Amino acid sequence: MPKDVRSGYLDSDVDIESVSVLMGHANTKTTEGFYSRKRLNKAIDNARNSWLSKGGQ
Repeated sequence: MPKDVRSGYLDSDVDIESVSVLMGHANTKTTEGFYSRKRLNKAIDNARNSWLSKGGQ
């Protein structure tokens, strides 16, 4: 399953248990670990871009 399709599941509020099963993970901890890092990186990028667009260095 392509990564963009997989990440779309959580972005569209599909519950973590369903995503875990669809991805073939043994448990939700695997799914949570991967996507929590991904969402953290996205949040950091969004904050950085917002700050830079307002004249931050």
